[in-house]
Amino acid sequence: MVGMLSGCFQPPDIIRIDGSSTVFPVSARVKDKFAAANPGARITVAKTGTSGGITSFVRGEIDICDASRMMSESERELAEGAGLEFSEFTVAYDGISLVVNKENDWCECLTVEQLSRLWDKNSQVQKWSDLDSSWPEEPIKLYGPDENSGTFQYFVEEILGKGKGCRTDYSPSTEDNQLVRGVQGDKYAMGYFGYAYYIENAETLNLVAVDAGEGCVRPSVESIKNDTYKPLSRPLFIYVRHDSLAKPAVASFVEFYLNEVGGLAGEVGYVAAPTEVADENLAEFQSATAGNQAEPAE
Repeated sequence: MVGMLSGCFQPPDIIRIDGSSTVFPVSARVKDKFAAANPGARITVAKTGTSGGITSFVRGEIDICDASRMMSESERELAEGAGLEFSEFTVAYDGISLVVNKENDWCECLTVEQLSRLWDKNSQVQKWSDLDSSWPEEPIKLYGPDENSGTFQYFVEEILGKGKGCRTDYSPSTEDNQLVRGVQGDKYAMGYFGYAYYIENAETLNLVAVDAGEGCVRPSVESIKNDTYKPLSRPLFIYVRHDSLAKPAVASFVEFYLNEVGGLAGEVGYVAAPTEVADENLAEFQSATAGNQAEPAE
């Protein structure tokens, strides 16, 4: 543990976090553990989606942005134009999970090509039988994140291709639990969201494997960790403003986050970042806070 800022937490500072609904369970779990050790902590964690979180982050409305994808070049240019300095930390790994209703006993695996045909903006797929003639001639009810979601953006780029459009006749939501309930309530439904939300609801949903050309693979801790769950394994991030890190409360919380997230990520259904990535995070944190250390008490 770094320990360079332990004891520096000051309750008057409010720490504001917003962004990805996928990263939300991680940040919420870290918040709870931090607050248990620091009863005066005032921390808010919201989930308006990666894009919305980055917009608020650049505007200075939040200290930390949860993100399920890397910042785009245009977002980085906006930050640079605003004179914003920040750090990027990889805090865990996820596998975007395809799920179907528990009564679905026919769809156990989909190829990337089938997924592309299903989600393309010009898709002609309306029924399960359009994907496989042996499947039911029943309409597919689709659920997924909305376009402000980093999960949506990552899924579309990996499955459809960069710059391609997604069909709009599905039920979108920024709230992953709403997507879960949608699939739970319809025998012919399908949806996708972060692995943590599947783990939380594994008894009421069926997981669909993905075949990227090397056979059907379901997301699991092992397949996400070794990157055999392709192409939907991905890193999860937090972005932290350097002007926020100048506040002892924020710096103390971020240090705690980076030291503890390796153990906490698994508790909420994600995969811890490798040791070398965790070490890079701490080195970046030390660099970003190098001029912020308080003088030791005599």
